[in-house]
Amino acid sequence: MAVAGPAAADSMRYCDGPAALDAHQQDGLLRVAALVQEMLEPSGVEVALIARSGLRLEWLGERHSHAGLALRDHRDGRWTVRQLYYACDERRPRLFDQGLAGFVMGTAQPDRGHYELLLLDGADGRAVARAALDDRRALGLLSADYSANAYAWSTRYQNCNQWVAELLGEAWAAPAGAPDAVEVPAAAAGDVSGAIGGATTDPVAERRARAQVALRQAGYVPRTVELGWLPLMWVASVWPWLHTDDLPAAQWDARALQVSMPSALSAWVERRPSPPRRLALCHRDRQVVIRSGGAPLDADCTPADGDRVLQLD
Repeated sequence: MAVAGPAAADSMRYCDGPAALDAHQQDGLLRVAALVQEMLEPSGVEVALIARSGLRLEWLGERHSHAGLALRDHRDGRWTVRQLYYACDERRPRLFDQGLAGFVMGTAQPDRGHYELLLLDGADGRAVARAALDDRRALGLLSADYSANAYAWSTRYQNCNQWVAELLGEAWAAPAGAPDAVEVPAAAAGDVSGAIGGATTDPVAERRARAQVALRQAGYVPRTVELGWLPLMWVASVWPWLHTDDLPAAQWDARALQVSMPSALSAWVERRPSPPRRLALCHRDRQVVIRSGGAPLDADCTPADGDRVLQLD
């Protein structure tokens, strides 16, 4: 696959931050955030897996680039999003709690965007909300080292979506009140980098290794990103948020990376015994389309029968 010009270049400008918004764009995104909250309020759930477009990853076949957990009962306010971000100035990952407006505005394309909500109900939702709201548990899965293309089955690095995956894996595997109770079978431990060869002295790596085993056992499948352009692999050494030293040799040779992306999280969560309800919203220029269930919204934000269509003007 050849690099797709501006889209690929924009996806590499990770630490430049979103472009400055003019008043018209800011108004539009604030209205979009209000609509997302309107979608969540009557849901009756405590937590939703929320994903948005942000970096331009269309050239990789990805519509959403970033996922977090929208928490109804967060101490900072209703539907605060807890998520991992790379703190560029510190060159390390951090957990951030952010209102929906800030979450929606963290995009490289203010005039168009896609958002997906998976409403986690029942026992699944309660377990995730309990884990995500517990600072000790949430921080206990936060790696000290970030890589946007982190290999999903390694504890060397972590990206924002991998933290969400591991929190879900641990929450759904551990008995209530016992967040560290996930067992690592001896046969499985060798598959997880960081657990190879026995115990590690890093408690975060140990927690992450257990969570990754739980993810494997629950059928989680990371996204395979195929990069046919070898120089794109080499360029990873230039940026502090891209790395390749966690990759198995076979993946390097095949130029195929197994990475946690929102699409992989959604596909896995929707295979749960109690599948979540899915809501989606997209906007293009000043038109918003809202869909409940059904087929995913297309890249051009084209409405279909049954969709709610609004104009922001």
